[in-house]
Amino acid sequence: MELRKAELSELDEVMDVYEDGRRALADLGIDQWQHGRPSRAMLEADIANGELFACVEGDSVLGYVMFSLRGDASYDRLEGSWLSDGDSENPDYGVVHRLVADSRTGRRGVASFLMGQAEQLARAAGMRGVRLDTHPGNVPMHRLLAKLGYTKCGTFHLVGCPEPVTERYAYEKLV
Repeated sequence: MELRKAELSELDEVMDVYEDGRRALADLGIDQWQHGRPSRAMLEADIANGELFACVEGDSVLGYVMFSLRGDASYDRLEGSWLSDGDSENPDYGVVHRLVADSRTGRRGVASFLMGQAEQLARAAGMRGVRLDTHPGNVPMHRLLAKLGYTKCGTFHLVGCPEPVTERYAYEKLV
């Protein structure tokens, strides 16, 4: 497996993989990603910002992850404590959002690979940690994060989110 930046020319394929992820979450009874997010515009912006990465093997795309060094203002509202001290104005952390593994390619450790690559990108940029959040009902993601050594740091609520459940569990790992 290799990591590369996603390109605007593959936006239709990106949307297809995220639609697969949307179906997988729905099959688990989770309302995350069921109300228009991530949207085509969000993913297009991720690509334009150089923040959407593809996990590839040969000619096949196995998954995507958005990774940013810009911080996340939502994380400033955490009810709990982060492991690192940064905030959205002075981030000392990388942010992972929109992690998806294409279920049609089988269980191959894609999510673990993408998280490991995000950690390497954060480390290379001199960041202290990697932060991310997920829906309370996304038990497979909670298990993955525990396996990878992430600490649950607290909760916060998404602002302007169309999903019925706006609470998110926040995680961080020092790198």
